[in-house]
Amino acid sequence: MVRNALSVLALVMVLAVAACGGSNDSNGSSSSSGGSAAPAGPDYSTPAATMKAIAEAFATLDVDKMKACYGKAAGEDRLKKIESEMKQIKEDGMKFELTFKDEDIQVEGDKAKVKARLKITTKDGKTEDESETFELVKEDGLWKAVR
Repeated sequence: MVRNALSVLALVMVLAVAACGGSNDSNGSSSSSGGSAAPAGPDYSTPAATMKAIAEAFATLDVDKMKACYGKAAGEDRLKKIESEMKQIKEDGMKFELTFKDEDIQVEGDKAKVKARLKITTKDGKTEDESETFELVKEDGLWKAVR
């Protein structure tokens, strides 16, 4: 059951990317921003911010937040699959914790790869760690998940 959930999670993670409150320097690492008049909601301006949004979507198993992390390249079929898989994960009582380090973000132009760790906890308390690589692209000035 854990292995199946890991496969589902890996698929979801590879497809996901969005941002959550931050700004970046030239290498894509995040820093907090002052209280400017930015609109509320996810910030997709940097790979780090996008990964923070993905981490939040995993932690809360929020389908809408996860789907918002995806770009046009993901396609409608993938979004439907993500929705179905996250619903199943929630029903199975699993929990996810996604972590990454700024130094594990590699930006090359309008593409980025982020190495992350995913901790999966089953309903009965068993845990597994998985290493995942997220691929992001910049679409219309925003970093979004692809694949």
